[in-house]
Amino acid sequence: MRALRAAACAMLLAAAAAAGAAPANATPVTADAVECGRGESAWAPEAPYALTRLGLRDAWDVARGQGVTVAVVDSGVEKDNPHLVDVVGPGTTFVGGDPEPGGTSAVNNHGTAIASLIAAQRVEGSGLVGVAPRATIMPVRVFASTDEQDVAQGNGLRMDRIAAGIRYAAENGARVINVSLSSPAPEPELEAAVRFAQERGALIVASTGNRDPDSGEPDGDRYPAAYPGVLGVTAVDTADRVTDASIHGPAVDVAAPGQEVISAWFDEKDCVNSPGTAAPQTSWATGYVSGVAALVASAHPDASAEEIAYRIMASADRPVRAERDDRRGWGIVQPYLAMVMTLDPARAGPPLPGAADAEPPAPQTQRVVVREVPDELAAAREQVLWWALLGAAGVGLVTLLGIWRRAPRRVST
Repeated sequence: MRALRAAACAMLLAAAAAAGAAPANATPVTADAVECGRGESAWAPEAPYALTRLGLRDAWDVARGQGVTVAVVDSGVEKDNPHLVDVVGPGTTFVGGDPEPGGTSAVNNHGTAIASLIAAQRVEGSGLVGVAPRATIMPVRVFASTDEQDVAQGNGLRMDRIAAGIRYAAENGARVINVSLSSPAPEPELEAAVRFAQERGALIVASTGNRDPDSGEPDGDRYPAAYPGVLGVTAVDTADRVTDASIHGPAVDVAAPGQEVISAWFDEKDCVNSPGTAAPQTSWATGYVSGVAALVASAHPDASAEEIAYRIMASADRPVRAERDDRRGWGIVQPYLAMVMTLDPARAGPPLPGAADAEPPAPQTQRVVVREVPDELAAAREQVLWWALLGAAGVGLVTLLGIWRRAPRRVST
């Protein structure tokens, strides 16, 4: 079905372009579907599976995302959802005719779901809580939906608007930029936006893409995840397996849970995305990793984007510490370890940023002068030694005299 939707989307873009309504940039971009329906949400009382798998209770003893702004470049964020009402900050929209200039309206729940995985607040009756519940969400709305009408009006998924959204997030202080969107085609405009954000110290966390296992879609790079310096994320199921529903390739840096995901639903309650019978989705995994990045940034306020990404990759759970692979990258993220690990260039795993360029310590070339300290007890120790020797000599003399006296004497005649 996903392949059919993608094909239909491409056809709609082509038809709209012929009619003069579509943008010149019509590169196919995909986002995950959300299974719930409007008016059908309810509180999910159980804690999300990811809460335990990621060890968040231990991580929260170190940091909770305070002081960090995470931009969600997506379909908008419903600020009135009870989980998000206190964490959504200023944002913007690039969708034409949007009634909410701050990016806080949505006809597609994708962006709201991502925002809640990052920073959802606890609500009575719900087990949902975000990875970094004290982070601030910056909503950056770059598409309305993938519905026929929105696509025809130019408000579907577009590379130029995604690029503009990344630039806006970087210009306005986002430390982490979540892009749970992917495309098989690189675009100069998108690449330039990624570099712009990196030059301003922002870490971009992006999904490496999904596929219908029956579609025959090949593995390979997906963008912006495949650009250098972007943290590419794949999804695992509840058994920690990367399935063929995820795109594999060099862009995969780390993995995170993408199944049995509980998220906020519009301005209503909760939704269970990718339940156990459905394939894990990289969009949700990317939201979790963006939350982890916020925790690391909060714990290390002076860390560069490169260091934050390194900590997440180097501390990830993997079978062989020195090896990554194209399915799970460096492994499943471990937030607590990412925050408390030491930056050791000899650690097995990804290279420590800047370690190869660092100059080795200069050898010691000057003669080491050891200052002699006077021994104030030397005279006393010498006297004690002499008395001990004299005492030993006296004891020896007495012993010899005793032996001489007891010795038998020969009587001569």
